[in-house]
Amino acid sequence: MSEKSSIFVVDDNDSNIDVLVEALGNEYDISVALDGETALEDIESHPPSLILLDIMMPGIDGLEVCRRIKTSKTLGNIPIIFLSGKDDLKSKTLGFELGAVDYITKPFQLSELKARVKTHIELKRYQDHIESLVVERTAELVKANANLQELLKNERQLTLKAQESAKAKSNFINVVSHELRTPLNAIIGMNDLILTTDLDPEGKEYAIIVKDSSRKLLGIINDILDFSEIDTGKMTLATDTFRLDEIVQEVAHWVHEKKGTLILDISPEIPNVFIGDAMRLKRIISNLIDNAIKFSNDQIQIVLKIRHQLKSLEKIFLFFDIKDKGIGICCEDIEKLFKEPFTQVEDSYTRCYGGLGLGLSICKSLISMMGGKIHATSEPEQGSTFSFSAKFKYVLEKIPFEYPQGIENIYI
Repeated sequence: MSEKSSIFVVDDNDSNIDVLVEALGNEYDISVALDGETALEDIESHPPSLILLDIMMPGIDGLEVCRRIKTSKTLGNIPIIFLSGKDDLKSKTLGFELGAVDYITKPFQLSELKARVKTHIELKRYQDHIESLVVERTAELVKANANLQELLKNERQLTLKAQESAKAKSNFINVVSHELRTPLNAIIGMNDLILTTDLDPEGKEYAIIVKDSSRKLLGIINDILDFSEIDTGKMTLATDTFRLDEIVQEVAHWVHEKKGTLILDISPEIPNVFIGDAMRLKRIISNLIDNAIKFSNDQIQIVLKIRHQLKSLEKIFLFFDIKDKGIGICCEDIEKLFKEPFTQVEDSYTRCYGGLGLGLSICKSLISMMGGKIHATSEPEQGSTFSFSAKFKYVLEKIPFEYPQGIENIYI
């Protein structure tokens, strides 16, 4: 049977403490303090899983208690939820700036309190698990590297050990990435449930920020996994029947979610059914459109152009152009984009727009596996066009191409 998580309640009101102990006592071990100084002493000697902290108290207030805890090397990772009657924006903002993970105003709904407490305790548990896993795997890698140094004099043994180290690195990346995806998917799922509840505008804004940030992080983890598979030669392409219009519809919906405008320029004669890896094709298009959105100015307008060339009764090439009106790229910098992974044009781009620089490297590798090529044309402040080709098996089955609802085709 797993040990109960512990919650430390800091509140100078006995009635509030009684309510919290009654509501949470069956599921968690509860400790209490009536003032900030006592709370800090008790928390130092017995760190809890989570702290429920009032602001207005005798002596030092809850904000100062939070500040001291968050500046402590041993206590700084304990999640703190403020429970306060102060409902002004300044207090909430200051609470989050000091490091609180949540802010609940009194009077509160017990069901909401329980849900938030459970979510943050679960996130803390996942975080501790991942940190423990990273330490464990790092120790294994350190040990493997030490063993490798002992075999430097023997070339054959050195080569074998290097292969083992590379495998360990790949396994480490896969294990950590999968371990990260588990809690992240839980966060996304819980946040989606929160968005279905009756939130006030401020709460909905916060939840949307969590949703966007979580999905960006999930995209980075997926990039790392794909890069690892490509780097180790483990990636293979699927050979399934798919519809091109379904991919276009998903991409159009995603651009719409980003408050952008998608313009289609698709040949009316283009076939709609192919055999190949639809998921990886969608990944390539999504990565390129994601870049177009990321590097667009205030107005997001993207043109997706698709053409085809039938090589034989079974082999067909699709040609894609993704054009934006963003910040553009200098001619001398375009060649750098596809050369090496983890590469971006310049550091200032990384600081402003983020990312690992893996997306285009992954796209180039996938396109090469599909028998195609990728290149880009661009001018600063005039936008960019990324063009690629991919080979698929042609299917004689005739299914009309259905355009996304609300989007017209401006075939030129």
